[in-house]
Amino acid sequence: MTFTNAQEIEHLRTLRDGGWVKVSFTPGARPGQGTATVTELTALGRVAMRFIPPE
Repeated sequence: MTFTNAQEIEHLRTLRDGGWVKVSFTPGARPGQGTATVTELTALGRVAMRFIPPE
């Protein structure tokens, strides 16, 4: 999935840093700008999804 919303991109940085997803960001873009493409939901991310309800 590809995201362009600045707030969603910042959330994806947090999820990436936590090891929940693998994501690539537009090279050279400032934080909150450009695009983010999620390429994988990690095993840790799958486990977390079982226990954390969606907002």
